[in-house]
Amino acid sequence: MRRLVLLGGGHAHVHVLKAIGDALDPAVSVTLVTPTDRQIYSGMLPGYVAGFYPLEACAIDLEALARRARAIVVRSSASLVSPSMREVICANGEVVGYDVLSVDVGSQAFTGNARGVGEHAVSIRPLERFVQGWERVLAQARQGGLNAVSVVGGGAAGVELAFAMDHRFRQEAGAGAPHVRVLTDARTIMPEYPVAVRGRFGRLAQRRGIGLHGGSPVTEVGAGYVRVKDAVEFATDATFWVAGAAAPSFLRDSGLATDERGFLA
Repeated sequence: MRRLVLLGGGHAHVHVLKAIGDALDPAVSVTLVTPTDRQIYSGMLPGYVAGFYPLEACAIDLEALARRARAIVVRSSASLVSPSMREVICANGEVVGYDVLSVDVGSQAFTGNARGVGEHAVSIRPLERFVQGWERVLAQARQGGLNAVSVVGGGAAGVELAFAMDHRFRQEAGAGAPHVRVLTDARTIMPEYPVAVRGRFGRLAQRRGIGLHGGSPVTEVGAGYVRVKDAVEFATDATFWVAGAAAPSFLRDSGLATDERGFLA
C-alpha cells in the first residue's frame, strides 16, 4: 500500500481530500498532518472582521473531509522532514512515514529586524491565532477601552483589513470607535497597484479618518506603542502585523530545495 502524507491543511489539500473522498483507492493510505481541525479561508477574513460573515461561514471542516477520504489525522505540525528516511517528524514527537509527501503548510509572518512583534503584536499568520487576537481586541472596543489600533503593512491585505476593522469598530462602538492607522515602509500604500487605485483608497481613508503613514518602517512593537524610524512612536492599544510572508524554517532545515526566501523551489 502506498502512503500519501498531506502536510498541512491549506487550500490545495482541501481539494485533494475531496477528490480522494470522491474516488477512494484501497491501494493508497492517506494521512493528514495539521495542527487545527479546520481551515479558515483567508479570502473571507476581511469580511469576517467587518462583521459580514460569522466565522463558521469562513471555515472548512478538515476533520469531516478527512473522514470522508478515510484519512488518518495527526493533530500536529511538522518540525522536520527527512527526505532520505521518508519521514515527517512532528512537533508532538510523532513520526509519520510516507511514500509520497505533499506540502501545503502556508507561510508565517515576515518580521524582518523589528523587535517585539511576537510579544506585542497580533500576526495575520497563523489565521487561528489572528482570530483569537482579533476577538480580544474587538471585545475591548465594545467596552470603550481602545483609543488607537495600528496595522503594520501597507499591501492590499493590510489596507483591506484596516478598512474592515474601522467598519466593525464603528458598528460596535459608534462614536467611541478607536482610530485605525496603517504603517508601511513603502512610500505609499499598495505600491503594486496603479496610481488611480492608490489615490482612490487614499481619499476613502481620509474620508473615514484612517491614518496612512508611508515611509514608516516599524523597528519595534511594545506594550502600548509602535516605534518607526528616527525613534518616532505612535501610541497604540493593539497592533496587527500584516507585513508580508516568510517561509517556515523547517523547509530549509530539512534540506529540501528552496528559493532564496526559503520557500520550496
